[in-house]
Amino acid sequence: MNKDYTEALGSLLELAFGGGSTARNDAALQNAMTPLLALGCRQHQIAGGKTFVHSGFAVYSVFVLLRGSARVICYSAAGAASVQDSLAAPQMFGLIEVVEERLMFAASIQANTDVLVLEVPAALFRSVLQNSTPAARVIIRNLAFLAVRNMDNVEYYTLNRPQQTLALYLYQACKDTSKPYTLPLCRCMLAEILHIHLRSLYRYLDELKSEGLCCVVRGKITVTEQQFAALQQFCAGFEQP
Repeated sequence: MNKDYTEALGSLLELAFGGGSTARNDAALQNAMTPLLALGCRQHQIAGGKTFVHSGFAVYSVFVLLRGSARVICYSAAGAASVQDSLAAPQMFGLIEVVEERLMFAASIQANTDVLVLEVPAALFRSVLQNSTPAARVIIRNLAFLAVRNMDNVEYYTLNRPQQTLALYLYQACKDTSKPYTLPLCRCMLAEILHIHLRSLYRYLDELKSEGLCCVVRGKITVTEQQFAALQQFCAGFEQP
């Protein structure tokens, strides 16, 4: 492993995940990326709505989200899509797959907003994890963050009522997107994903509509800017994770 590469990636991760003001400074991030670009990494400016990690594809890189936000999308065997989470920078996608040496990505990652991403080849990332203490610290903290977040989400969906679960799903789906947001799922798929009876789903949707949390436009579940604000407040009322 190239010592320069190990030190450069460790410095970038510390800068991006450090939480200080420099972590949000594009100039500082660009300077930290420059030596990595010469060593085989690639920088991507990706427009909102574009998918940059594809579920089921071979794991070839870790994608470090440095600016913007992205959503995690999983698919059922029948092809139904489910937004599992929405995460703002800094974040690492493909990290779990690389650490566990999985062959394929477990989920797709789609940009919510315009994003800045550094693509790090998987083999080089593994070597840095083994040889750079600063990088390893950042990676471990990030894995701990994801583990706690996932446990909180599971607990949340288990303990709350179906109407609240539906509200949170809509909130997570349209968070960090332009409004009005149209949910790209039919009601049958949504009921299957949330484990809610279809007839009950219609009733819960009617309740959310009556409370001004969503609407239906041309047959599609839609959330306007005003409804999103109300939806955010509604979800915060029952301890959104």
